Parts: sequence; structure tokens; C-alpha cells
Amino acid sequence: MHTRYVFATANVKQIMAFPAVLCLALVGCASGPAHPAPNLIDGSITVPVPEVRPVPPRKVSRVVLPRRTEESRYSIESVARVERDSSGNRESAEIRTTALISLTVERDSLQTRGNGVVDSFVVRGLETTGGVTSASMQPLRVPFEFAIDSNQMRVAVVPALANVCDQPETGATTLVRDLVMRLPRDLVVGATWTDSSAAFVCRAGVPIIIRTKNSYFVDRIDGTEEQNEVFVTRTMETMVEGSSTVAWRARSVRGSGGGTQTIRLNGKTGAIVELDGKTSLTLDVGPDRVTQQVQLTVRAL
Repeated sequence: MHTRYVFATANVKQIMAFPAVLCLALVGCASGPAHPAPNLIDGSITVPVPEVRPVPPRKVSRVVLPRRTEESRYSIESVARVERDSSGNRESAEIRTTALISLTVERDSLQTRGNGVVDSFVVRGLETTGGVTSASMQPLRVPFEFAIDSNQMRVAVVPALANVCDQPETGATTLVRDLVMRLPRDLVVGATWTDSSAAFVCRAGVPIIIRTKNSYFVDRIDGTEEQNEVFVTRTMETMVEGSSTVAWRARSVRGSGGGTQTIRLNGKTGAIVELDGKTSLTLDVGPDRVTQQVQLTVRAL
């Protein structure tokens, strides 16, 4: 069986004519004077370059903090302006406290805990709120550990002090209370949560309980999945109460206050990048009225 190929006459003529057409298109097949071929590389012909638009990194609105934040180092400065009104006689002082703090943090669903060291702790100025005048002190180094849950914050000097009243080490751990906080691992823009804590301090021989209620709000998350920062606002309400009776002398402290802190976190490590806060406190110390304004500045090193 043979296969027959049949071409239309018009197609055969087109195939036979193709070399002639190609020849005419290229060199004119020697009909008339030859024309030089155009120079295709002399720059007169512009080839458009396709525009390449980079794909923007995907922004995030949620981050998951690691269970452990490795040791981070911070510089911290607290400037307190104190006024005391004693039967119309006013005193004022500025107390400037500085320190370097290293901090390691571990988180789980119930508790935030960790440890660290307050180094180069120095207080400059005069303290008048407790009726005790203290000059600038030498730099101090204080190891500590801490634990926070929804109801309690514990910051303890390591090793524990035999007497915590009016010890400079307890002043160092007060700075730590401003730096550590209880954060959920899963943070979403717009998230809110609250916690409360009770802390014990001792000033001028008076044991004092400080109760604080904290409210948190995640303002925004800047960056991408690879690198981002979380911005959190913390609002604080504080109640202070304490009393002491020694022989014939009774002393009491009562007061309240509040403040706001803005916190910038590294979303990948969970470490604080910077913290700025302002707080105020009004105390009735016996018959005297004491007001305190504090500016807190924390920067990661």
C-alpha cells in the first residue's frame, strides 16, 4: 500500500517561489546596484529593557516570641523629681539612678522567669522622701532572679539578704521591676491583656507593699517575617501602703499613682530594644505629702 502525497498547485508554486522572494528580500538577487546591509549594532536601534519590579516583603501582624531570650544587656536611667510638703515647708530633690543590667528570660504559658545582674548601680542626689539623707553611693553589682505570673512579681537578690530594709541592693532590684514584664508568646496587633502584682519593699524602716495593675496593648508590628519589631504600650496603676510601730514611734505610708510606658521589642528574640516611661506617685508619709515624678529610659546595648 502506497501513501500518496497530493499538493495543491498553488502551494507548489509558493514553495518554488520562496527562494526568489528570500533572495529579493536579502540582496535583491543582483538586480540593480547592491545596497549595504544595515548596521544592527551601531546603537541606533534601542531594545527596551523589561522593567523588573521587586516583590515587596510580606508584612506581618502576628509574631510568636521564643521560649527563651538569651542574655541581653541594657543601660537604664531613672530620674525622679521629688517634692515634700511638711506643714507648708517645701523641699525638693532630684535623684538620678543609673545601671547596666544583663537579663536572660524564659517563658511558658503560666510564668515568665529569669535571672541576671545589675552592674554599675549608682544613685546620685539626695533622698528626702523617707526623711533620710543619703549621698552618692559607690557602684554596686547585684545578681538577681525573678519570676512573674498573673498575680505576683518576685525579684530577689542572690544570695538572699538577711535584712532587706534600706539595703542598696533592694534599690537595684527596683530597676529590674521596671524592666521585666509578662508577655504572651503569641502577639497580635490589637491584642490586650492585664496582670497584677504585689511587691514588698522597705524604706526608712517601714515595710511597704506595692500593688500594681498593668494593662498592655500591642500597637503595631513593623517589619517582615524575617525581621520585625513589636510596639507595646503598658499602662500602670499603683497603690502603696505600709506602716511601722517601733516603741513610741509610729510611721505610715499610703499613696497611689500611675504611668505609661512605650516598649519596642525585637520580635525574633523577644528582647527589649528600648523602653521609655513616665510615672507619678503621691504619698502621705505621716503628716507630710510627697509627690514624685519619674522618667525612665532603657536602651539595649
